[in-house]
Amino acid sequence: MHISMRLPLLWAVACIAIHAFGQNATNGQTTNDREASSSHQTLATYIAGSITKPSPGASPTTTEWQANGTGWRISAEYRRKIRGRNYGGILFSDTPTNSTLYLPRQEPFISWPIRRYEFDVLWTHEFAPVRHRLVPYVTSGAGAIALNGGSTGIHSGWDRQAALVGGAGSDVRLSRRITLRAGFTMDSFKASTYSDPTYRSTGTVMVEPRAGLVWGFGLPHPH
Repeated sequence: MHISMRLPLLWAVACIAIHAFGQNATNGQTTNDREASSSHQTLATYIAGSITKPSPGASPTTTEWQANGTGWRISAEYRRKIRGRNYGGILFSDTPTNSTLYLPRQEPFISWPIRRYEFDVLWTHEFAPVRHRLVPYVTSGAGAIALNGGSTGIHSGWDRQAALVGGAGSDVRLSRRITLRAGFTMDSFKASTYSDPTYRSTGTVMVEPRAGLVWGFGLPHPH
């Protein structure tokens, strides 16, 4: 074949190859983005903890500080898609902790176990997938906290709190329905009075780190 005839033919083949490569890359990216996006509904189970910032409180005789030791237990979350990448959901956690009262620069003078139950109503926004598998998210909402504590000779009884909740995290897609999730929520609320009407508590912040597996269901039918 003459060189003058080969050049147009090679150019045409190159153009077809470039077009095919670009189309496959686009289709692959669309498929991966679809696979990385979350299901219409998800149910997650976590290992969760609670870390509370120490805060001062006033008793009839002095100003005491209270702190809570970290406890690890379980948590569960349900999300349902509202629109686009926005989800509504509920989050429940059950985390034990140790409540401690102390004076600054002195040894704690009392400590006892507390069981913490929290129920949150949350709005969550998922961002676009990163590298087709990692999906960051932010969440915010309101929570209700119930505390029940006591030990031998000490029983603080039930106490309740309301909290403003914010958080963030990331999902890593393992399969079409299974996702690994790691994140945290941060609660802003008034510290517990431990059922003592003479104790005046102040505001504090609690961070709840969590990690676990997410099961997706209600996936849209492929087109």
